[in-house]
Parts: sequence; structure tokens; C-alpha cells
Amino acid sequence: MLRHLILLLTPLALLSAAEFRPVAPPNCGSYPVTWIQPTGISSDNTIVGHFLDETGKAHGFHLKAKQCTVVDYPGATNTFAWGINRHGHISGYFYDAGGGVHGFLRKDGAFAEVTYIAPPDQGGPRPTFLYGLNNRGQAVGVYYQGSLATAFVHENGQFRTFSVPEASRTAAYGINNAGAIVGAYQVRGREGYTRGFILWDVAKLRFDLLAHPRGQAATILWGINDDEEIVGQYFDAQANSKGFLWSDGSFNRLQYPGPTGLSTAPYGINRSGYVVGQYGPSGVFLEQRFGFFWTWE
Repeated sequence: MLRHLILLLTPLALLSAAEFRPVAPPNCGSYPVTWIQPTGISSDNTIVGHFLDETGKAHGFHLKAKQCTVVDYPGATNTFAWGINRHGHISGYFYDAGGGVHGFLRKDGAFAEVTYIAPPDQGGPRPTFLYGLNNRGQAVGVYYQGSLATAFVHENGQFRTFSVPEASRTAAYGINNAGAIVGAYQVRGREGYTRGFILWDVAKLRFDLLAHPRGQAATILWGINDDEEIVGQYFDAQANSKGFLWSDGSFNRLQYPGPTGLSTAPYGINRSGYVVGQYGPSGVFLEQRFGFFWTWE
């Protein structure tokens, strides 16, 4: 049975004392960084994500102790690194020369493709996006059949698919070490109506649904840590993204300060409660986008 959460928007005093720091290396390897999206953070505060170079090509990156390393899938036209675990393994997705999209895992410097393959009579390989990754090697994502989206957990080469009941599209974005999964879904017949979900038990399909009270258009849950703190975003009437931290049953504002932070999206949160994400002046997806690291300290 689905349990809908009724929650209050209650700012925590600690949030106002927290600090935002920029994640904006001017160069990663030999590439100038013109646009950056940090998405994952490990327990030792290593950050992964992706950036655009001056030609508009996407590259994955690994940022540790201010040292930025490019993470590009061999032969890919664009690479999007997304998650990282304590072992330094990285998850993400890439585009091939034919425009196909595939997930990947990178372990000890070696890449492995992760693509959902349907039975031949159902079309075979599907566009596959891989997002969050935990210390057990479980990764979550979504594959597409036309416009329909199905979420999955990938472990040891096997896919376990799931969908929120009564949803036309379900996408999984984050997973903690206990196997709790967060993501977003769209209600069948109301494809413009996006809400977040928490899947506590994939075997029993035990869901909670989560909607920000001000997110009339959309609420998206991106990351969850082992304390079951969740980061995500909702969209206001002007299509600006507003970030939040969900903790102890309450939504807490998590917004980059000033006019450059009008559109803020937190993506990853580690066990210490440190958060990485992206911010910009306005709109959903504009040229000006910067990275941030948010800390309680």
C-alpha cells in the first residue's frame, strides 16, 4: 500500500548557518570548463559529475583534493558521470556515435557498459541511464521504451525493474547503502504532474510518495544518504528550480544565496550530510550553470 506523506515546510536553524562553496574548476585536464553539474559525493568528499567544454561536448569528471580528472567513456560522443561510492567506483551514462545512450560503471579505471536489453520480440537494447551507486555496487537508473520510462536496480549484471503504481513513467536517481531508493514518477494520464518517491524495500515494493507543498509542477528526489536524509528540487510557477533537504519528516530550504542562485538543484548527499549540486540565475536549463558544495560546518 502506498503511504502518502503529509509534510510541513519547516526551516532548520542549522541550515541558515551552513556554508555554500563553489565547485568550479576553470580547467579539467586540458579542457576549459564552461558549464558544470556536480551530482555525486562520496564519504571522503570526492565529487563526481560532468561539465561542458568550449565546444559544448560533455565530459565526466572526478574531483578530489582540488585535483580534477576527466572521466570519459572510450569512444563516447558525450559522457555524464553521476554517482560515486567509497571504493571510488563511478556510475553514469554516455552517448555513442550513433546517438544511442548506455549506462556505465567504472571500477579501478576500467569501464563496463550497462544497457538494459529487452527480449528480441520487444525490441532488444533500450536507451539506458545509470545514476546513483552505493557501496554494495547496486546502481539505479531508468530505461526507455519510446516515451515510457521504467526504473531499475542493477547489481552483478542483473536488472530488477519496478514502477510506482499508476505511474506512466518512473525514474530512479539515488540509492543508499541500505538499498533505499529515491526518484520521480509521473501519474498516468497526467504526464505533466511529477512527484517524488521513496522505495524502502524493492523486493516488497514498499513506497512512500513525496511532494513539496510548493511544487505545483514537479518534485524530484535526487539523492539519499544512510541517515535517510534526501535532497531534491521542486519547480515554482516561473520554472525556477528550488532546492531542499528533507530530514526528520520536514522540507528544509537549500538554496544558493543571491540572484545567481534563483535556480538551485541539489543532487548528491553523503553520510556526513554534505551536499553537491548546481545553481544558476533563472530558468530550467540555461547556459549559465555553476556547481556548489554545501556543508554544515
